[in-house]
Amino acid sequence: MIRVAGASALLLASAALMVACGSPVSAIHEATPTAASPAAAPSLATPSASTPPPEASASAAPSEPPRAEISGTTVKLTYGGQTHMLSEGIIIKLQRHMQLVFREPETEGLHELRLLLPAGTQLREAATIDGTGQPTLFLQLADGRRARDVSSSCSAKGTATVNVLAPDGHGKIDVTIRCDGVPELAGPFVLRGEFYDMKFGK
Repeated sequence: MIRVAGASALLLASAALMVACGSPVSAIHEATPTAASPAAAPSLATPSASTPPPEASASAAPSEPPRAEISGTTVKLTYGGQTHMLSEGIIIKLQRHMQLVFREPETEGLHELRLLLPAGTQLREAATIDGTGQPTLFLQLADGRRARDVSSSCSAKGTATVNVLAPDGHGKIDVTIRCDGVPELAGPFVLRGEFYDMKFGK
């Protein structure tokens, strides 16, 4: 009886020791450190392909100023990247005035330019042209079949001479035209040259 009791006491002591110390396998698992997750790579900002570089915007070319040329019955007017041929040239006699008219054929457009010479101007006399809008200057622009009168925003200054009135009028023009508040005509343009073979009208 004494041996059995001693053995039981020994078993109970061993069990208590195992409970206090825990399972060896569990202790190993708990002591094993977990692998640290790799640090996320820093993101690099990629410039947008649609954004133009600053130097490209700064070097954008300004729009070309308007230009005008005259030869024969035609005024060649260039603005906004387009050229318009005002090829119908007429000299109109208005009582004591003479008026030089250049306009596009109706089938091609509605651009028109008119310059009124001062009252009493004689043939072969260099007439002074200096005024804003009508009656000195009439200027009509057009977008397709939509005409726009910009005369009141424009001025003409220079001279015009009519050497022959009929049957084929000819002479010369040297006039500078300036327009304010007309984006298409940003900048003065000079109409200088000789006209000839002009029709005569009243």
